[in-house]
Amino acid sequence: MRLKRLDSSHTLERTWAEVQEGLNNVFFHHGMGHKRYIELYTHVYNYCTAVNTPAMMKPPIDGRKDFVGYELYQLVRDYLENFVKNQNIKARKHVDLLDFYAIAWENYSLSTKVLNGMCAYMNRFFKKQAHEAESSFYDIRTDNVFVVTDLALKIWNDHFFCNVSKRLTVMLIDQIQEERKGNQINSSLVKSVINSYITLGSAVSVGEPKPSPEQMLRIYENEFVRHYIEETVRFYKVESGRFLDSNPGINGLKEFLKKAELRLDEEQVRSDRYLHYSSTKKAMKECEKAIIGDRKDVFVQTFVPLLEHSQTADLARMYRLAKRVDQGLTPIRSKFEDFIVTSGLTSMESVGLTPEPKVFVGKILHIYERFSRINQICFDNEFKESLDRAATKFINKNKACEEKTTLCPELVAKYCDSLLKRSNKTIDEPGTEEKFNQIMIVFKYIEDKDVFETHYSRMFRSILQKLNDICGFEYTAKLNRMWQDINTSKGTTEKFKKALQEEGIELGIDFSVKLLSTGSWPLTKAFSMELPGVLSNSLRVFKEHYDKKNPRRTLAWLCSQSKGEITANYQSKNYVLVASTIQMAVLLLFNNENQLTVAEISRRLAVDSTLMQQVVLVLLKHQLLCLGPYPSLPETEGCDKLPGKEDLLSYNKDFFNKRTKITINVTYKIESHAEDPVTTKNIEADRKLLIQAAIVRIMKTRKQVNHSTLMSETINHLASRFKPSVQKIKACVETLIEKEYIERVDGKDVYIYVA
Repeated sequence: MRLKRLDSSHTLERTWAEVQEGLNNVFFHHGMGHKRYIELYTHVYNYCTAVNTPAMMKPPIDGRKDFVGYELYQLVRDYLENFVKNQNIKARKHVDLLDFYAIAWENYSLSTKVLNGMCAYMNRFFKKQAHEAESSFYDIRTDNVFVVTDLALKIWNDHFFCNVSKRLTVMLIDQIQEERKGNQINSSLVKSVINSYITLGSAVSVGEPKPSPEQMLRIYENEFVRHYIEETVRFYKVESGRFLDSNPGINGLKEFLKKAELRLDEEQVRSDRYLHYSSTKKAMKECEKAIIGDRKDVFVQTFVPLLEHSQTADLARMYRLAKRVDQGLTPIRSKFEDFIVTSGLTSMESVGLTPEPKVFVGKILHIYERFSRINQICFDNEFKESLDRAATKFINKNKACEEKTTLCPELVAKYCDSLLKRSNKTIDEPGTEEKFNQIMIVFKYIEDKDVFETHYSRMFRSILQKLNDICGFEYTAKLNRMWQDINTSKGTTEKFKKALQEEGIELGIDFSVKLLSTGSWPLTKAFSMELPGVLSNSLRVFKEHYDKKNPRRTLAWLCSQSKGEITANYQSKNYVLVASTIQMAVLLLFNNENQLTVAEISRRLAVDSTLMQQVVLVLLKHQLLCLGPYPSLPETEGCDKLPGKEDLLSYNKDFFNKRTKITINVTYKIESHAEDPVTTKNIEADRKLLIQAAIVRIMKTRKQVNHSTLMSETINHLASRFKPSVQKIKACVETLIEKEYIERVDGKDVYIYVA
């Protein structure tokens, strides 16, 4: 290997003379062209790549061999130390330290970047030798040798920043306080100085192996953030106290809410502008605590007056502020519930002790809708559970129900009865539907639901009897059969459960069945499916029991119309899910499997994959399942995009919901699209049979009838049910002629009965 000799142009003295001249131009802003910059880089490169000759070798220092270029490194270090020390001396004489520091830091940062470029090869040279020597006798970090940028930062920290950091921090905070008071400041200057705290942290931690982000921000956290947060808390505590003292009463608090929200918004912008992202959240938490946390008692005192006057804007503002602090919503949530109970019980006194059903239900709905609207508009539906508990109390414990505890369900049943009577012609169909939806709201909070069932059953039977008297048996035949099915189902279920106890059979689930007669109910078998073991076993046991009692009847399970409650455990918390049978079947599969595709679920349950996509979408929206192999929040949340048939589904172990009972049972789009046409088709088929039956009865009685008389009598015969069109009657006449019930006389518009 041929060694390169160090000629006279590569000596330390000549090289340093050139480098020092360049450094003076850079650090004292005399300027430097690109050509000169390349020349200086070449000088450093040539010096570092030259091999020491025996004549130039120096004796070892502290028993170690010097690196080639180490002398140049020492000279650069000495130059930077002298420069920074001079900056420190100038700073003592300068009136405005903050302004001087910001300019000096900006110039120094720019100059050291140029210096680092000039010494780029020396940086790489030291790193290479340190790496080669690290495994033997020399560790570059323990010898205080750094790359030039880290060296420059460390010197700035040791010889300048440490001497002025306390004064600098005080000035920075004073500037920020002036900004909070509404005065104009140089925000870019403040931001630049704070950034120097962050940058200098890397210099302090450079000697540590693999420093953590916390270690690299040590200077910033200790020298600035700690003091910044302390002064922020002190400022807002004083300001909040003074404002409330000078503005007492409800109006004063309303203005305080506006000011607090404005201040927090300003502070959020200020934190984002000046602070490192790692400390923004902590600073805002302390600020929120200073403004809001110590004023929660004032919030509680003023919450009820705001509710009394329905000040929705101020209530919404109070909610947003209280939500920012820990346990901030707890006291106002309790106040909200107490106020609803008190207000509800007071309002219910106006209906009297023997109220009319319509007045009673109307008053309940008025109270509920008022507070439900407040909960949605002001509290983002956060206080739904409080509203539910309060509604249960004022609906069941009002003054009218004190003497007769069953009065509430009885009045609600009577109100339902009044809506169903034919004499009530003032309500059109859409209005009736809306009123029944409102009744369901009241019904949800009734404690004695069995009383409602008893009264309503009696009234419904009375309605059936009246309809039978007016319209005849045929009109109410289906309703009677439906009523009988309901009663039969209850009896059959009770006998089944009794038989299970006698035989000692445990199904593992609470199982009940509704037996619906074919043709009596407007239901279709939308789909069939294979049920998981725990469900299919219950169906099998019931079928065996039913077949023994009714051997001539056949059961057809309507899984699309059934539902149930399933208990799910997530993160040691139990939830009750009100789900359809197919939803329960899907979830039960994940007891034994961690991951399944949509197509695999469809195959195991023997369900069409298109329908299964609809089912899975609902489970994804509720975050019970996740897309992908790893548990995460589903990407489909909030949208209607169906998952692919080959998409992989996982059980979401991180599921969380504030409610413990969640309803996920919904109507699928696949079913809803076909519902109206099927219903219409069934109605038309039933009407065709009724028209034909009416024609046969007329012809059987009259034996011979002309065309116009048959048309008019058929219309009159069916007037109590519906008004058939002449075209449909004609079509039915032709059908009866084909079936040879009647025939047309040749050449005459006359029909005769022949059956």
